[in-house]
Amino acid sequence: MKRFKFSLQTVHDFREFRRDAAEREFAEAVDRLYRAKAQLEEVRRAHRAALDNYLLLYQSREIQATMISAHTDFIASLMRREREVLTQIAGIERHIETKRQAVTEALRATKTTAKLSERQRQRHDLDLARTEQTLLDEMAVAAMARRRLNR
Repeated sequence: MKRFKFSLQTVHDFREFRRDAAEREFAEAVDRLYRAKAQLEEVRRAHRAALDNYLLLYQSREIQATMISAHTDFIASLMRREREVLTQIAGIERHIETKRQAVTEALRATKTTAKLSERQRQRHDLDLARTEQTLLDEMAVAAMARRRLNR
């Protein structure tokens, strides 16, 4: 009995390798997005804290012009940093979308060769079953012929 060998196994293996790589790159991009969002949350938390500190200092009426300037500059730098992180997040989200499309294409290609493999296996199994049935039929005919000769 001959063993099943998928004729496009090398292609299928390569497609699986590409799918795994695409999934890994997608996961890395999603991880970068989570880290950027955490960074954004940290900047926003620092911004709120700076505003609260500035408000407390302002209400205490013990504020000096240099302190106002320092707080204002710091708050402005936090606002700039927030805009930068938001821009970075938008870029990462675009990158994620291209990676998502790459994963989808790789999955589609892998499924195609997997279906071809399954069809080839079914044809192989069917051919094997036919061959076995033919052998059994020939054995039955030979046994019947022997019985007739021995009578």
